[in-house]
Amino acid sequence: MSNDKLREDILKEAVRIGDNLLARAKKDDDGTCWETMTMDLEQNIGWQVSEGIYSGVSGIALFLLELHKRTGDPKYMAASVDGMHWVTAHCRKNQAPYFAFFTGRMGVPYALLKMTEATGDRSWTEKALEIARPCIDFVESPGGIDDLINGSSGTVISLLHLHAATNEKWVLDAVDAYVEHLVHNAHHGPKGLYWDRSPKNISGLCGFSHGAAGIGWMFMELGRYFNNPSFYHLARQAFLYESCHYDAGQGNWQDLRKGIYNDEDEQKHRKAYLDNDMEFFTVGGDMNAWCHGAAGIGLSRLRAMELFKEISQNDLQKLYETHTLQAVEKTTATDIERENPVPSFILCHGGGGNAEIFLEAYRIFKDKKYLALAEKVAQQALDFHKKNNRYICGYRAAKTEEEDTSLFMGNSGIGYFYLRVLAPHDVPSILIPTLNSKARGDSCDAYPTLTLSLPDTGRELLKKYFQRTLVMAEKFLPRELEAFLDTAPSEFEKTPLKDAFTDFIEKNLSALPPKEQTCLNDVFILEREKVKIDDAVQGHSRLEIKRKVLSEKAEEFNALDNEAFLKLKFTLEPDTRIATTDWDWGFSNQEGWLNNINLEADIYPLLIKPGPYQVMEEPLSPLSYTILGSFSGERTVEDVRKETIDAFESLTPDQEKMLTEKIIEQIKQALLAGILIG
Repeated sequence: MSNDKLREDILKEAVRIGDNLLARAKKDDDGTCWETMTMDLEQNIGWQVSEGIYSGVSGIALFLLELHKRTGDPKYMAASVDGMHWVTAHCRKNQAPYFAFFTGRMGVPYALLKMTEATGDRSWTEKALEIARPCIDFVESPGGIDDLINGSSGTVISLLHLHAATNEKWVLDAVDAYVEHLVHNAHHGPKGLYWDRSPKNISGLCGFSHGAAGIGWMFMELGRYFNNPSFYHLARQAFLYESCHYDAGQGNWQDLRKGIYNDEDEQKHRKAYLDNDMEFFTVGGDMNAWCHGAAGIGLSRLRAMELFKEISQNDLQKLYETHTLQAVEKTTATDIERENPVPSFILCHGGGGNAEIFLEAYRIFKDKKYLALAEKVAQQALDFHKKNNRYICGYRAAKTEEEDTSLFMGNSGIGYFYLRVLAPHDVPSILIPTLNSKARGDSCDAYPTLTLSLPDTGRELLKKYFQRTLVMAEKFLPRELEAFLDTAPSEFEKTPLKDAFTDFIEKNLSALPPKEQTCLNDVFILEREKVKIDDAVQGHSRLEIKRKVLSEKAEEFNALDNEAFLKLKFTLEPDTRIATTDWDWGFSNQEGWLNNINLEADIYPLLIKPGPYQVMEEPLSPLSYTILGSFSGERTVEDVRKETIDAFESLTPDQEKMLTEKIIEQIKQALLAGILIG
């Protein structure tokens, strides 16, 4: 087929999709809306009306807006405007559950800004500010996450677009708060940083919508917008983490999801745990899409190439060009060379979204071979629709033949993809909505996080694991610590920051006076041990099924009568540690940390245990310390009971009986918590 004929067919199909959307529109007093598809946990399909970009009216309005620009047909503009009227009314009447960009309310301000650009009507921008303002209350929302599609990093992207359009001070207040939250929430990987630690994953996810790539891209945009090298450094750390999970055999970054979502999943996890199948819990899958895998990750690296070239970081530009070409090669293999009998062309995890890497590569490399690859995907989509008279929606698990209307899971997104193929320089990418402007002058000088220096970035990242050691080092080794934090960020790419800090403390301890040395070393040993435990974790999801299995076994033990229970043998769970410090370093005693040097040493027992979210640290009472410490080797409950009783002098029979009950109860609780095992 000639290129002109293909482009004609693409536009004709985009128009057909637009007309179909107009036919399916619902009107009420507030404006125009569209129902979009949903799927519950039992894979039942339903329909809903919502405001967002991903699966709501704002997303459909964006497609119709771009269709109007391409065709000049006023009916699409009218429907888009009427749709955004419905959206603003809906937002006014309904409190937002959360303020994510793609799947939450913060996509609405972005769509409203696009309405201002298209119409010249500033009232849309005023509405965008009004709708976005409550987002500041959700910075630390319970159960919140940080990924791009559902979390706080996407919120930052929307806020940056809003600030670029308005220069409103409160928007910077919100950006500063969200970025502070994101820096605080970073986890240290084998190398680099990740976010959103979860018992449903092997480790922090790779990927653009759910993983480190998307958050790294957000930091890239922050770095450029505020001209702050610290944010570029954080982006490189996110990409460095993902490099640890690149599988050359698959040509892809591993999909590290390993959650339990149904009974079948639980049985697989349980079997793998009982069989000690570590590969199950440590080796990721091979998925390629905008949301997980090379197609989305490549978008972040393309933008990194572009921005590092802009600041003359040629070595990093070349590194990310290599990553980009790996992603393009993988996506060419999955979406061009491999025949898929039931292909999907949606944006989230279909060919339309995957082709975005070809379109962005064409924009940056200016090589028409990449546009040709995107056109091949478009041709496949046209052929599929011609043969089947439908497109496959994003809810493939439900096996429905109904078509969705939404931007990311349905037909309006496929239409948007067609428009991107026709005009990749004019139709803005919704999959990687980059910023073209920069912050004005000294507008962010008063914001501590937005002006974060490289040394202070290192300090903030170290607080994750070495908060107390850092406090004491700032007191005893101030000049040495500043010199360490001034180390070039590139050094932290060769040696992870937490390892470099460990080496720094070990090298400088001996130069301190004896009391300072002892005090600093006391807390350093504790925090270093926690880091070692965390580094040794093999799969966060494994810890979750391990907890379930041990808890079920504990319930069997605990159901026995006391006579039978006393005969059982238990030992401390191998990954759990009983530790002691000479001073109180508890987080409830933060004001007393610096004063510890003025106090006499004592014994402060602690329980340290790896968990799927973090390494847990809990103070132990003297009784708990005595009981649990007795299980350092396999012991019967009766032996531990006697040993504990003997530690007390002259107990009456009633006191001994009461103490025995407490001992048994504490052992049972330790079993349920997976601290002791039988």
